[in-house]
Amino acid sequence: MVAHNRVGSAYLFSGPPGCGKEALALEFAGLMNGGDRSPEILERFRSCAHENLKLVFPLRGARDSGSKNDDPLKHLTAAEMEWLEAAIRRKAEDPFYKIEFPGATRIILASVRELRRTLYLKSLTGGKKVVVILDAHLLSAGEATSANALLKILEEPPPDTVFILVTDHKFALLPTILSRCQQVEFPPLEDRVVASLLPEKVDAQPGYREFILQVAQGNARLALALSREAEEDWREIFRRWLTPWFQPTGSNWKRFIT
Repeated sequence: MVAHNRVGSAYLFSGPPGCGKEALALEFAGLMNGGDRSPEILERFRSCAHENLKLVFPLRGARDSGSKNDDPLKHLTAAEMEWLEAAIRRKAEDPFYKIEFPGATRIILASVRELRRTLYLKSLTGGKKVVVILDAHLLSAGEATSANALLKILEEPPPDTVFILVTDHKFALLPTILSRCQQVEFPPLEDRVVASLLPEKVDAQPGYREFILQVAQGNARLALALSREAEEDWREIFRRWLTPWFQPTGSNWKRFIT
């Protein structure tokens, strides 16, 4: 596809959590910019550090009634900026790490407006600008103002620009956005793939590797989170893993995948 210059303007990568779709979006972005010929270019995309990559994800923001020129990071505190920088560094080190900004429940309108301001500017380095939107279903949060703003860009995409929307919940997106994207569905990872990602320390306890694979069900992010608990007795981990599901809110399970 890339070799024959048959790349579309918008893609939707969807599938269950931890299946590697975010990592493959960054890989695809790198290949569109010569990463097949230059390992250095590919590594810069994997590290979220290439100038042609625009990474969008849910943020805490002010009300969307602000100025059209508001920087999406303008309302963040110094501590939040520090957290964000650390999260992007961790994403560069671990392709299965998920950036979950504290308190963020949507992709804010300011992030989409920032795309409109910058994508139509000519790139100084050439190649394709690639916008990777993580948790893209959260474009539709609230009154879907962010989704409608993005739709206007997708209807008249800037030249040499490709959008990759990544989501666990594609049907939460507006049908009009779905219709604009070439859709790629990812299955859960096979157990052998997940097993290859696990550190050797999980074998210190008999049966722990098999326990992780059984619980993760193809979710590499969950498997890696459980592997970090390898020093503990796996039966105790299993008990703690089950307990939140039987609590009224069931919210504590998230700590296993952060």
